Amino acid sequence: MNKLIIGKSYKVQGRLYDTATGEVFIDSNGNEVTSCYEFTADSSNMTVELEFTFDSTEFSGRTITVFEDLYCNDVKAASHSDISDTSQQIHYPSIITVAKDVVNGERITSPSESMTISDTISLSNIDIGENFLIKGVIYDKDTKDKLIIDGNEVTGSSSFISQEDNASLDVMFDFDASTLAGKDIVCFEYLYVLNGAGEEVLVTQHTDINYAGQTIKFTPSAPPEADTSTTPETSDSSAVTYMMIIFTMSLLILTCVIIIKKVNKEEYIL
Repeated sequence: MNKLIIGKSYKVQGRLYDTATGEVFIDSNGNEVTSCYEFTADSSNMTVELEFTFDSTEFSGRTITVFEDLYCNDVKAASHSDISDTSQQIHYPSIITVAKDVVNGERITSPSESMTISDTISLSNIDIGENFLIKGVIYDKDTKDKLIIDGNEVTGSSSFISQEDNASLDVMFDFDASTLAGKDIVCFEYLYVLNGAGEEVLVTQHTDINYAGQTIKFTPSAPPEADTSTTPETSDSSAVTYMMIIFTMSLLILTCVIIIKKVNKEEYIL
């Protein structure tokens, strides 16, 4: 601000507008999002900051524009209210992800020691020319906790500099899935922008544990095949079989003796 009168009291009133509709932005509670800052000019040129505090979790894919009015003694002295001014706009990216096994291209797969999951990230309404970083973490759907394999989290990442207001890229997860038969895992993704100091600032995220597009299902283990081989005879069954053989042979010998005696008797009568 310039041409302020030193010693005068001023008030800056800010309000958020929906860039697409040009209407005053209304939050999830049905209220306008505003901010106000009052000060006494100690210089003819001054810079002040307005802070807007609100819930932006439902802003995915939307753009808002900040309008400001400067008042002196409750009389509007200046205004900045250009809905198309990109310097006054805040973009909230939209993020959609689809995970798949890189081998079969499906979300249903068999567990293996060498598993690679590809999570395709589709972004829209992002700022052009920014340095972005995507970090992914896999969660266990049953426990809703991070998946731990060999004591470590399963993660992936990818970075890029945006050339357009939309982008698509893959985040890869490589891990041992041999113990995950019958389980479901979910890929969570976080989008960061790197500021001038190289710090990671979270912009948006996709962390729905029930979202089918981020879920990989591992098929259950096959049940063991039934043993159809002949069961070896135990020592007791072998003994019984041996006794049956002796009994049968004894019976045959006895029968033969009776027949011989009968034949001899008939010869004697003749």
